[in-house]
Order: sequence, then C-alpha cells, then structure tokens
Amino acid sequence: VGDAGRKLHAGRSRNDQVVLDTRIYTKENLIKVSQLLLNLCNVLTEFAKKYEFTPVVGYTHIKKAMPSSVGLWASSFAESLLDDLKSVHLAYELNDQSPLGSAASYGVTLPIDRQLTCDLLGFSKVQNNVLYCQNSRGKIEASVIFSFCEVTETLSKLAQDVLLFSTEEFGYFKVSPSLLTGSSIMPQKQNLDIMELVRGKAHVMYGYLSQTLGVISGLPSGYNKDTSETKEILIKSFDLVKLLLESTSLVLENVMVDDLACKNSLSKEIYATQAAYLLVKKGMPFRQAYKKVGSSLDKIPDFNAVEVLKSSTHLGGTGNLGIENLFAQIYKEKMWADTQKD
Repeated sequence: VGDAGRKLHAGRSRNDQVVLDTRIYTKENLIKVSQLLLNLCNVLTEFAKKYEFTPVVGYTHIKKAMPSSVGLWASSFAESLLDDLKSVHLAYELNDQSPLGSAASYGVTLPIDRQLTCDLLGFSKVQNNVLYCQNSRGKIEASVIFSFCEVTETLSKLAQDVLLFSTEEFGYFKVSPSLLTGSSIMPQKQNLDIMELVRGKAHVMYGYLSQTLGVISGLPSGYNKDTSETKEILIKSFDLVKLLLESTSLVLENVMVDDLACKNSLSKEIYATQAAYLLVKKGMPFRQAYKKVGSSLDKIPDFNAVEVLKSSTHLGGTGNLGIENLFAQIYKEKMWADTQKD
C-alpha cells in the first residue's frame, strides 16, 4: 500500500503491541475463569442447601472429632473459592492497564494520545511509566498465575475429600459410574481418576508460577527477549485452570450422598464436647466438665444428630451456614463478570 503502509509503524513497537495483546487476551480469559469459578460456587452452594442438615462426622488430625454436616463441608469450599476470586479480581485490576504507546520501553517523540487508545480499547487506565510497561511483563502474568494457584489449592483439597469420602471404607459419597474409569488388570475396579488429576494438577500450576518468576527474576530494566517465554506459560495456565474448574463442577453435579453411611459415621464418643457443654449450661466450668466427660466416655447420653447441628446457631455454625448470603455473593460477582464482559 505504498507510503501509507510505511507510515503505519510510526509510534509503534512490536514490544508494546505484544504486551497489549497479552493484556487483552488475559482480560477476556480472566472473565471466563471468573464465570467458571462462580458456576462451581453455585454448584457447591446448591449441594450445601440440599444436604444442609445431613449429619456426618467432622475430622481433625484425620481422626473423628465432632458432629458436622455435608452442608458445612460443601459451603466451606464455596466460601474458599469466593475468597480465591478476590485474588483473581486483583490480577484483573493489575492487568487492566493499557501499555500501548510505551514502545520499546522509552516512549516516542511524537504527540500520540495514549489515553485515547486506552479508552477505545476498554482499559480502565493507562499504565503510566513507559519503562515499567515493559518491566511489568511477566510480573503481571505471575500475579494472574498466583491467583490460579490459590484456586487450584482449594480444588486440590476438595478433590482429596471427594476421593476419601467415596471410598468403600467411608462410603459417604457415591459418584455416577459414567465418571469412573476401570483397571487394566482388576475387573472390579471403578476409579475416580478425574479427581486424582484435579488433585495432582494443582502442582503443575505451582510449577507454572515458579517458571514465570524464574524467567523474569534478575532481568535488567527495559525489554528483554526472555520475557517472551512467559506467554506460553500464561496460556497453559488459563487452559489448565478452566479445565479443572469444569471438571470439578462435573463431578459434584454427579455426586450422590449416602445419608445412612453419613449418619452411621457418628459414633457415640463424637458427642463428648456436646456432653461437656450440657454441664457448662448448668454452670459447671468448662475445664471441669471436660475432665468429667473425658473420664466417663461410656456414659455420654444419646443425642439427636440433626438437633445438635441445628443448635450451633452462631455465624457460620452448622445451624447458621448463611447459604442465602452465599447465593447473594455469587449473584453479585456474576453481575461483575457480565459487566466486564460487556
């Protein structure tokens, strides 16, 4: 196209163009991640509402501890993911800056309007310092991947619980056979491989963060070709976190709770603390009640599991999970995601 084409490169650098495209790609995909995360939160909260007062034993030190509920278990992960979403939001905010016009790190001596291109491209602000625009390459990608590490840590813990609770020994959960895989040697085996992969892939995400920080650590100021290595890592991290969120939602939508197995997990000694609290309500100091019950565990009275769950009415207790508040938070965050997408 002659001189018009030759003039097109004025005021531009391949460097700020690549950073710009990476920022736009990241914005779009962070919204997708947020939507998938919120869908999983909704699945967990619906699960919690359905089994709000289904009794099951709670564990500490991987040993039976106190009465709990399936609702408490599920809603704990919904709350965890909503906290993780705050890290995703922070990464979104850091990324939502236009680097266009910074050129190769030092700007240009032409009267360009960086604010205009920022507004036209839908960024919330101009990334001001032209040198920092290039120095932040990899740094902002690392903040994005760090937020994913928080998400995958939550998913890894959730996956471990599902794997444990769906074993024959526990039997609290039953998973649809359509999601189970077989063994190459044992005809009877049906394995929940998908949750093992969710558990294991969290460590792959940690590796992506380490790789990104390793690439940018100690680089001198200004553009360095090393930073191009962070682009592939970023894309892989998006692919992975989206896959894990989708997979976890799929599994939880196909989990059935065995009410009887859950109820039978509550052996009599599980109510020891509740027995001590009965004495406390009569005026006995807790340490004295603790010792009295501990020395006569065989005399713990019978308790109704559901009544015990409902009696914990303080904020966040088994009788006051705040499920409607969770739904409200999820709705609010969905509105944010829809607004950003528009």
